Amino acid sequence: MKLWEMSWEEAKEHKWEEGRKKYGQKWAGEPPLKELFAELVDASNYLDEAVRRGDVEELQGEWMAEDLRDFAVSVMAWIGPGEG
Repeated sequence: MKLWEMSWEEAKEHKWEEGRKKYGQKWAGEPPLKELFAELVDASNYLDEAVRRGDVEELQGEWMAEDLRDFAVSVMAWIGPGEG
């Protein structure tokens, strides 16, 4: 089953288990909020490419990009100044 064919909770669990198998049980990498910010940047780039390819209408892409930016700004606030 493809990730996008799963429920949100199933997809989250699947991705978490994949990560644990690949990286082990202990958290690896940057602190979670910093990793989240990097993933939001990736998501924005994926969205830009989807718009370029015509997979998403430009206006819908702009709305989705705005939501991603707003979420990223919130995450940055939780990370705090000087934490980068």
